[in-house]
Amino acid sequence: KGTGMLPANLENAVMKVGGISNYLIKAYIDGFDQELVEIIIAPEGDPEEAVSRVKEQVREDTLVTPKVTVDTNENIRAQIFSKKSRKPRRFHDLRRRKL
Repeated sequence: KGTGMLPANLENAVMKVGGISNYLIKAYIDGFDQELVEIIIAPEGDPEEAVSRVKEQVREDTLVTPKVTVDTNENIRAQIFSKKSRKPRRFHDLRRRKL
């Protein structure tokens, strides 16, 4: 929607929210050529409350309204640590640009 977005800003917003044991951020383009952000979290408490708090904090800090979903810490960890890399990768850019 014309809003600039830096991965670090998204990560900082998520880290401000307490009670999140792990997270993963994905950027992708939907079927209507709109760039979207999905944040997958592993909450320590009430999942609905955590989803709401993450959405609100990210929107407040970045002007981006993300899709926030819940998954287990183990599933998120498996996506963060790829088999080919020793470094964690919390931001997955799945956008494909047409040149």
